[in-house]
Amino acid sequence: MKLILKKIWTFLNYPFIAVMLGVFLFVCLLMLPTLRTRYTLQSTESRFTCFSHFGGKVFESSVSLERLSRTPTWQPDTIAPPLPIDQAILLARKALDGIVAEPHLWRRNRVSIEVAGTDLSAFYVVEFRNLTKEEPYPHAETVQIIVLMDGTVVEIRPYKEA
Repeated sequence: MKLILKKIWTFLNYPFIAVMLGVFLFVCLLMLPTLRTRYTLQSTESRFTCFSHFGGKVFESSVSLERLSRTPTWQPDTIAPPLPIDQAILLARKALDGIVAEPHLWRRNRVSIEVAGTDLSAFYVVEFRNLTKEEPYPHAETVQIIVLMDGTVVEIRPYKEA
């Protein structure tokens, strides 16, 4: 262990290498906030909610843990998801057709699988982004669609603050 630390210390004594390492670590720290998921997934004790922003309005889709408990479970380390990702994307794309006026102007931005509760209930969040709007996050127009592992697409409704 002492030998390793001595080699690292010798390595860091070269000014150029030390500066470059410092710059690398600084850039990594700056990027840290962007590494988290960009969509808003709120979790309470009984619901998961995603928010969508388009047309100058906010929309939400929400699924309860009780509803999730009636879907097929998924063990991420051992088996493939009960609903293949390509089917989830197709279902979300079909739902997008009924949500926005010009769905061909929207591209898939992200797909994630979220695991909820202790029974390994899982669901997809498929996010689409409007190609005609060039605003950066968090101002970009996005639609987030929840697709359950049984193939159910959760309805998107206008957001109403409580």
